Amino acid sequence: MQERTSNVLIIASANNLELLPPELTRCGRFDDIFKVDLPNNGERHEIFKIHLARFDERFRNGGNAYSEEEWRRLLKETYRCVGAEIGAIVEKAAASTFCQMFEGSRNDYLYSQLPALEITVAALLEARRNINPLAIREADKVEKMRNRASLQGLPSSMVDDSVYSHGNINIFS
Repeated sequence: MQERTSNVLIIASANNLELLPPELTRCGRFDDIFKVDLPNNGERHEIFKIHLARFDERFRNGGNAYSEEEWRRLLKETYRCVGAEIGAIVEKAAASTFCQMFEGSRNDYLYSQLPALEITVAALLEARRNINPLAIREADKVEKMRNRASLQGLPSSMVDDSVYSHGNINIFS
């Protein structure tokens, strides 16, 4: 790494910088260190849309089936959720919605006759209640890693300028 005799790009990933030897994180070893933080509101909104599009046609090709108010509620309730947790929430809501579509029904549907799956915000919120995000469950450890990464790393995300952002608030100015 030090001599750099060829044009090779090296990318490394670590969940906890404290476990790396200090000589590996000194200046000159890597050009930059980036902090990949918890997703902000705008990023969670995009992650939801990606996962929802897997099950609900209304979200395909940039579609949207929820009001801004519904999105705000969903984003508030999923604060500190990461992409994998959002994916699990959507999957659980899709499974629940699918099962509810056929509750009490004795009809034998052919695959081509199945009605379109429409996942509601209520189903997503119910699924969220059944998931305990790592950043909440292990808050002390996660915050310690986030604080350490903030001291050493550049942000990997842009400032949230989505309509769901809380604004760029600086409480220390």
